[in-house]
Amino acid sequence: RRTGQSRTIWTGVVLKAKALRRENEPRYHSLTSSLVSSHLRNFRVRYFATSNLQFLARRLTVCCLSPTKISSSTAETMFSTSSLALGLILLLSTIVHVDALNVVIPGGTGTIGQKVASTLGSQGHSVQILCRNAFLASAPARVSSDFGWVGKSYLNSNPRVSLRDWDGGDLLDIVGQDWLGWQDDALTGADAVINLCGGYTEQRVMACERIVRESLRVNPTAMQITLSPVDEDLSMKLKKDRVVLCEKMVKDNCMNSACLRVEINDIDGACQKIMDVIDGL
Repeated sequence: RRTGQSRTIWTGVVLKAKALRRENEPRYHSLTSSLVSSHLRNFRVRYFATSNLQFLARRLTVCCLSPTKISSSTAETMFSTSSLALGLILLLSTIVHVDALNVVIPGGTGTIGQKVASTLGSQGHSVQILCRNAFLASAPARVSSDFGWVGKSYLNSNPRVSLRDWDGGDLLDIVGQDWLGWQDDALTGADAVINLCGGYTEQRVMACERIVRESLRVNPTAMQITLSPVDEDLSMKLKKDRVVLCEKMVKDNCMNSACLRVEINDIDGACQKIMDVIDGL
């Protein structure tokens, strides 16, 4: 409401630029920008990196305005800044907010695992690959075909991807150096577990059982994802039975699960199906 060259403004909490805040410091009781940063970190915006959110937090501050008399020019500047801030808030509200996920990939040293891990890492997610020997898997050159390998250059190119020893479900055939406690280290904070343990021996069933059992113990709400070939690509009934047994184990015991089937040579299709599930979290 105008009164001569001034107007009385009654308002609640608004966002305004730091420049305006510096000009009118005595009139505002400002909350720290770190509070804004901690609030923004509670949301992971798919289309903005965390650094951009922190940059935004440094540029904006939350202020509580007390009823006061201010000039028309200052009021117009305030309204302009507030409108811009409000528009920014409305814009952000239309974007799907997704937290940066923690993803664990047992058996992720293969082609599909590496591709999924690098894709997740490029989107800001943290990925931990469980392998039987992390030392050999991270070596500059492959030492033995008996163990999975991603290589040092792959890890350097994907800083959000890490390796962790685990027992592979077989406590009688442990080859890692630091496998104790992998359940608490990897599964406790996991949002999704992607089981890519290959082979169709009894080891596949043991690994699946180990993952399900430990996940139920430390993190029962994690999304459990399994990937298996379609029946047409499995020549032996024994292989088909083991795949079905693993899928049944996951479906019957896990709160959140997705059992995927793809053609055995469809690498891109397999990765896309996995990413579709992750994107839905």
